[in-house]
Amino acid sequence: MGVCKPEIIRVWCACLKSRSLAPLGITVLVFALCASAHAQTSGLILNEALANEPGSDVSAEWVELLNWPDADSAVMCLDGYRSIDGTDTSHYDTSYCLQPGGYLIIARDTTTFESIWGDNSGMWGDHTSEDYPLIGGDISLRNSSDTLVLIAPNGDSSAIWWTSSTEDSTSWERIRPNGGDEIGNFAACVAPSGSTPGRRNSVFPVIGDLAFDSLIALEHPWVFRDSGALFMTVTIVGFGDVSISYTLYDDRNLSAPGTVLDKITTIDGLLPIGEGYSSSKYLRVYQSFEDDLRHFMPGIHRYVGRITSDSNTVNNEAAAVVTVRYSSPLLIISEFLANPEVGGPDEWIEIVNLSEQPLSMRSLRIGDSSGSSAIPLLFDDYIQSGQYWVLAENETAFLSHYPDFSGTLVQVPSWASLNNTGDRVTLIGAGGEIIDSVSFRETHDENRSWERMEMSIDHAMIDEWTISVDPSGATPGEENSVDPNAAGTFTVTAAPNPIYLSAGDAMQIDFQLEIGEQLTLKIFDRSGRLVRTLADGTPAATGSVTWNATSDDGRRVRPGPYILLGKSEPAGATCKEVIVVAP
Repeated sequence: MGVCKPEIIRVWCACLKSRSLAPLGITVLVFALCASAHAQTSGLILNEALANEPGSDVSAEWVELLNWPDADSAVMCLDGYRSIDGTDTSHYDTSYCLQPGGYLIIARDTTTFESIWGDNSGMWGDHTSEDYPLIGGDISLRNSSDTLVLIAPNGDSSAIWWTSSTEDSTSWERIRPNGGDEIGNFAACVAPSGSTPGRRNSVFPVIGDLAFDSLIALEHPWVFRDSGALFMTVTIVGFGDVSISYTLYDDRNLSAPGTVLDKITTIDGLLPIGEGYSSSKYLRVYQSFEDDLRHFMPGIHRYVGRITSDSNTVNNEAAAVVTVRYSSPLLIISEFLANPEVGGPDEWIEIVNLSEQPLSMRSLRIGDSSGSSAIPLLFDDYIQSGQYWVLAENETAFLSHYPDFSGTLVQVPSWASLNNTGDRVTLIGAGGEIIDSVSFRETHDENRSWERMEMSIDHAMIDEWTISVDPSGATPGEENSVDPNAAGTFTVTAAPNPIYLSAGDAMQIDFQLEIGEQLTLKIFDRSGRLVRTLADGTPAATGSVTWNATSDDGRRVRPGPYILLGKSEPAGATCKEVIVVAP
């Protein structure tokens, strides 16, 4: 598009005044395009605008003018300038003059501006921070989109415009004063204060200044694979041929990176020209790198890039939050108690890390078929390789029932209660994916848990789970009590046989059952009378019990032969053996 002639601009202004043109939106668009084509390299320019005022105080709106210097720099006076904002036109018949590099603020209400960006004394210029001119103007800026135009007496123009809203109290800033009025030359202020009236724009790179413009993940969320790479784009801007050194971190606790463990890599070298553009030695560099995901397991990661410190540190960092999903579960549910007795431990779920790396627990959830709850983080939000975590409904009740527990215990708020008649236990990843789940149709009494028989994601069906056979009823924080490789055909053996009362012998009775069976072991005398019950419908798989030749009432039995009878229910298998007690 060619340069707009001053005559055209004057005609446009006159028509706008009389409202004889097409609808306002079209008029503003035409002028915005025209003004954009008329890029200035020196003179007064619109440098910053605050449209999204603090709170709802619209009187706090303002715009900033800058006398941009070049080789022909001169003092520029505001007399004869006009600003146009929609149907509002302000004429500036004032003697205010700006030195090269000087700023001036045009505020909708100067008193409001002074109270927020001055010292709130009621007078402008009585404090060292109030070292730039402040005047009033007829402006009314829209948050979502607007265009403001400044017209010089000779017809030269400068415009500032935006098509989206910033955060509250955040201004729009010109990136490059000599970069024209195209919309890509404006960005939201990145200074902690939200705006920089009377000061250098936070987004403006100066000679020798490097800005970390962006750090972008090319795929989000990223799905973890056993081997693979996370592709991201680093964009750095700066003036001049300057040395560059930037460091990439994985901010694992989402706070402030910088530790040795957080550091991924540091890249040094000259600022190169990449697949971007160069204007006035202003470089936008696209450099891709591969981040080995074996070092960053599934979870939420905040990748942070930092470049060499310089005089303007506010723009030296960029970050990208990336959720890394599981493609194959490495974290599984290994045991749960769904039917605690009154006064018992309350419900709990055990998980274990099967991988060889620590796994992040950040943003993981646990629940049932009706809902889930976030898993709180401990001092270390990583579950180590081979480690168990027990997620409990009630920490106090749990420790009261399992006083010897010494593992990692996490109380989960807003616990999703498991239904005794059947439910689904689900572990949900940070990306919303189901990491592991198991459905059950019934529960067990006497505070006995469901245990996973095979510690593998390939064994997630409830048919491959069984009731705990531990004497306490469960094994939270420890290896499960059932060994699927040891259990098998029902057998009962006793040794030594006979045992001698005079020697104080005790008989060890070993047993083996099919998975899921319940054991009954009883000893009868030769008349068929019950002498001792060692197990009565007790869940078991493999193990042993000891008989010290006493009856159920604790008395020593008489020497003689006895019958050891074992039953496996509900299969109905039996084992019978004659055992002898000698004098």
